[in-house]
Amino acid sequence: VHPFNLFSSENISCEVIQNEEHKPVETVHPLTLQDSTEPDPRSSSTTENLKNLTQRTAVLAELQNSLGLRMYQALSRTQKHANTLLSPLNAFGALVTLYLGASKKTAISYQQLLGL
Repeated sequence: VHPFNLFSSENISCEVIQNEEHKPVETVHPLTLQDSTEPDPRSSSTTENLKNLTQRTAVLAELQNSLGLRMYQALSRTQKHANTLLSPLNAFGALVTLYLGASKKTAISYQQLLGL
């Protein structure tokens, strides 16, 4: 018996259980796309919403660009004669994810690194 099999079936011993009851699997029937969609009743052309979205995008782009430039400069200094490939968007996303899961002291360090 593989240990992962024991973990997934919540069994903590290697003995075989003879009277294990199998529950039938519930089948989910998908709906057609046309049956479950309706047009959005909200107005999407509000100027204030677009202005706010543009401002938020600019702030996020500045945070990502500044972090990306700092990371690229640090990599370029350590690897002067090598090609450097870096995705600032993915690096920023991964660091924000770590920041959101960090505790107080570590979160402060991530906050300073990200420029938040």
